[in-house]
Amino acid sequence: MQPADANTSFSRDHRIKSTLQIQEIVTGGQSVFAFPIKCYYRFVTGRPGVDSSLAVVVPKRRFHRAVDRNRLKRLMREAYRHHKFQSPDATADRHLQMCWVYVAKEMADYETVVQAASKINQKIHQTL
Repeated sequence: MQPADANTSFSRDHRIKSTLQIQEIVTGGQSVFAFPIKCYYRFVTGRPGVDSSLAVVVPKRRFHRAVDRNRLKRLMREAYRHHKFQSPDATADRHLQMCWVYVAKEMADYETVVQAASKINQKIHQTL
């Protein structure tokens, strides 16, 4: 088994688990939408070495079974991992914090999630 490449990993630095941070992103940040994902994001300073971090949310109201929620979260994390969100200005000390919320009523396949992730990446870079 080969070690994971630093560019394609989803390490602890890339995860947001704090409910306070998630609440601040959702209430105080901006949002973009690419079906089936709604992305809330904000830029913060003071996180050297990490360009972006992510929190993934799949509502229990729409997917009652934990198996379905976990599968969708895994698909979204995998799409994020393969399409890293890099800051266009490498010299800036800005860190992108995102919260992806799954909004569709049905299960999506991997290709749909990847397309939504790339659209979100494009829309965020257009707003810069």
